[in-house]
Amino acid sequence: MSQVSSTHIRHALHDHVDSHWPGYDKSLLRVGDHPVTTASPNFRVACIHPKNSEEPWAYLSLGAYELGADPLCGLEFLLLARERSEHHAGILALVASLHSQSALKQGSVIDLQEPWIAGGTLQHLLVTLPYPYGPNLERCQAGLFSLRVLWLLPITGAEFALTKREGLEALEARFEAEGIDFLDPDRASVV
Repeated sequence: MSQVSSTHIRHALHDHVDSHWPGYDKSLLRVGDHPVTTASPNFRVACIHPKNSEEPWAYLSLGAYELGADPLCGLEFLLLARERSEHHAGILALVASLHSQSALKQGSVIDLQEPWIAGGTLQHLLVTLPYPYGPNLERCQAGLFSLRVLWLLPITGAEFALTKREGLEALEARFEAEGIDFLDPDRASVV
């Protein structure tokens, strides 16, 4: 890691969350004795409560940056959902663990081996830009250390296959053309 202390980075990340969601109720979720806490003992998940029924619940990892290999830049991960659930914190802990084993990046796809939400059809997570919130959420600076927030967008197996064949841009173009409801765990595939 850079010469910036982990405490300074954590404070910058918390300030970033507060500045992006001012006036929102937030809570910190622990992930229990998940293996990620061995590598990153301060790992938590910020749960940002929606202000109205049109907004999603936002879950953001806090501490995944400690698990990456780049000494000047770290990643955190965002997951959006229609409902509040501790399950989402577990998914973020799993993603952080995977990131420590094989550095994730924009365009990576994670196979959850089961639906993201029980009964749903989406069992893959596409690591992509946080489009619903724009570039202001994506970038956070803590001294010389850069943090980047990437979105975990649930996708179908067929959509994952499309990214392997035609690339991330092809899938994102289909999403934009279809106007998908990215919070619907049963949405139809765009492929």
